Amino acid sequence: MKKKPQNPEARRLVITLFVLLVAAGIVLAVIYGGPQSQPEDQAEIETPPTETATAQGDVATSATSTNNIAADSTAQQATAPPTGTDVNGVIDATPATTTDATLVSLSGLKVASSADPNATIDSLGSLDPTKATMELQFTSTGAGITSIVFSDIWQTASAHRQADEHMKEVAEGQTPTVPLPENRRYVLQRSQTFTWNNNNSVESIEVPILGSSAVEINGQRVSVFSSKIHWAQISPGVFRLEIVNEKDEPVLEITRRFVLGDQFDITLHQDLKNLTQQELDVSWIQYGPTDLDRDRARYMDRRRIRYGYELALEHDPKRLGRVVGSEILEEYSTIVGDYKDHISETPNQDFSLWPKKEAIAEGYTLSWFASTNRYFALAVHPLLSPEGKGDRGLRPEVTAINAQVQTHVSSEGVPEEVVFTALISETVKVAGDQTVELHFGVYAGPLDRYILSDEQPYAALNMNNMILYVMSSMCACCTFQWLAIFLLDFLTFLHNYVVFDWGIAIIVLVITVRALLHPLTKRSQISMQGFSKQMGTLKPELEKLKKKFPNDKKRQQQEQMRLMQEKGINPLSMLGCLPLFLQMPIWVALYAMLYFAFDLRQQPAFFGFFQLFWDWPFLADLATPDHFFGEFKEPIELWGWVNITGINVLPLLMAVMWYIQQKYLAPPPNPSMSKEMLRQQKFMQVMIIFIFPIMLYSAPSGLTMYILTSSSIGILEGRHIRKQIETMDFSKPRKKRQGGDGKGKDPGARAYQAAMQRVKDKRRGPSPRYKKRS
Repeated sequence: MKKKPQNPEARRLVITLFVLLVAAGIVLAVIYGGPQSQPEDQAEIETPPTETATAQGDVATSATSTNNIAADSTAQQATAPPTGTDVNGVIDATPATTTDATLVSLSGLKVASSADPNATIDSLGSLDPTKATMELQFTSTGAGITSIVFSDIWQTASAHRQADEHMKEVAEGQTPTVPLPENRRYVLQRSQTFTWNNNNSVESIEVPILGSSAVEINGQRVSVFSSKIHWAQISPGVFRLEIVNEKDEPVLEITRRFVLGDQFDITLHQDLKNLTQQELDVSWIQYGPTDLDRDRARYMDRRRIRYGYELALEHDPKRLGRVVGSEILEEYSTIVGDYKDHISETPNQDFSLWPKKEAIAEGYTLSWFASTNRYFALAVHPLLSPEGKGDRGLRPEVTAINAQVQTHVSSEGVPEEVVFTALISETVKVAGDQTVELHFGVYAGPLDRYILSDEQPYAALNMNNMILYVMSSMCACCTFQWLAIFLLDFLTFLHNYVVFDWGIAIIVLVITVRALLHPLTKRSQISMQGFSKQMGTLKPELEKLKKKFPNDKKRQQQEQMRLMQEKGINPLSMLGCLPLFLQMPIWVALYAMLYFAFDLRQQPAFFGFFQLFWDWPFLADLATPDHFFGEFKEPIELWGWVNITGINVLPLLMAVMWYIQQKYLAPPPNPSMSKEMLRQQKFMQVMIIFIFPIMLYSAPSGLTMYILTSSSIGILEGRHIRKQIETMDFSKPRKKRQGGDGKGKDPGARAYQAAMQRVKDKRRGPSPRYKKRS
């Protein structure tokens, strides 16, 4: 095919038109887009820094800075959040890269100028029980709580009665004639004194409850607690502090806000706002619950540290299981001893309470942390919805807990150990101009099983496990929590629906327990009395054996056993008291339940009958000693462990009852016993009469009343059984089963016969063996 000839003139015309169109486009772009096309760095230099207000309060701070961080090159590459919108109002999602001019130096971090140390700090809550359950007093030093005082919980039963009379007069519209015992309100906790050596001089400071300690910003720790640092009070229970760099440029703003709830709950809101445009790594450190006050009676020091935790995700990925709160328990005495050992071995390392070794190995997640004493608790826990839904873990608010122990001298001149705890949060990343929230709840109230089992969030967190009916590690092995709870439920049923009085309910409980154990008691006493009478008939023959073998004790015992077998006397019948030893878990559970049950605290016996006579304190509080001859205003401490709050009579009556029980109901001495053994037995009987009343002198009157009632019923029961024993004939051996193998029905008799057969086989030697003939 023949090609069409090209036209050079047409080609030059097309190129010329294309060049003219491109030039026209460039000119139009310069005319309409020139002001926006100047270099980015020149635009930032010519634009002055803008002033923006902080998200909370009305304090204005600079939002940008042209300083660079020379030491941290990674921080210079931080990106700012999306900014700007187009003409249609659509947000520009393209992140703008932050330049060096927007970074703030993090060198020389410190607290900004302190607030007025003489400013009045408002309280939160009220001492009027119709308005609040407690009153919180605060301090600007550490922005913590200096005291937690209950509005309707009192130190003593007399103060409780006085307050009830006052409130009754007020409710009836009368002018109160009975004043409120303000100085007898129960204080859950006060700030504790912390001391240290500074250049050979001793300094001290009051550490508030849940007070702030320090904040770590990109690995640099800044103390926010000292006698020279005072937080600014924004409103009652709300405090604020600002962290700045060496040029006083704002870096971080910290706001703490305490909110008081209804059921002894405090919510602590903690907001840490990044005032820069770069990302910060922040960790928060604050003081946690410290050891609570010992009980006024100080019969036993049962202050403990408790932990609630969830199982590892691999075992419970959907978090369907309950929070475990009864497995890890630490007595304060144990913590003090472990801390001293730790300091002596590794003095430069922190003493850690959490995570435990088993928690690290098993992957446990901390759910709540509590300090408890006999009746009360101070615990931190996560925030949940009103229905108890939400994350049950304390991360990131609390991931580690450290402790430090100091020795203080009490007002009575007695040295006491004080345990300080520190709650350490997880290191969190806070973007520029963003806020991280480290909120959690605080339970500051009684170990009331109804509140902790039924109210939220305590029920969802299984915080009723803080209630533990265990006296000490020595008795823990034979204490059954379920048994103590059952006994308390039964006692509560008697009080609420049957007798309507705690004292009478305790007596009914004694009668019920004694009635259930009567068959075992009867069998035990019959066995012991019968054995003693049978041995009395062998006394002449036993004396002959002693004369026949005066220097061979082993032969005497062998001949005595042979004689007893011939007469049908079973020495194992003395083990008829063994069933009574099986009751020990019941006694220990009763002991622990009556000691720890908050239900019985400051509850009188017999409808408060004795208090009608000049407000007599006798049995006015079943959780304290009986105070028959009066109650002391301040306890008297003797020998370092006995704390006397009054003169009591129930322990003395217990000693009398035990003397009567041993003198008239104990079986006669065993004729086979030597004089030395008889002296030891008599010594033990006398020691029991004196030692136990002394040990139980400061015990709760509900417990001593239970023991006294049980002993009294035991004497009447023993007399009745003894009359039955007197009609029995123990001179004849027990009959053997007819048509059987000749062994008696009694398991003890069968065991005795087996033992005697082994003795015979041993004396006879091994059976002869004969070789078979081929």
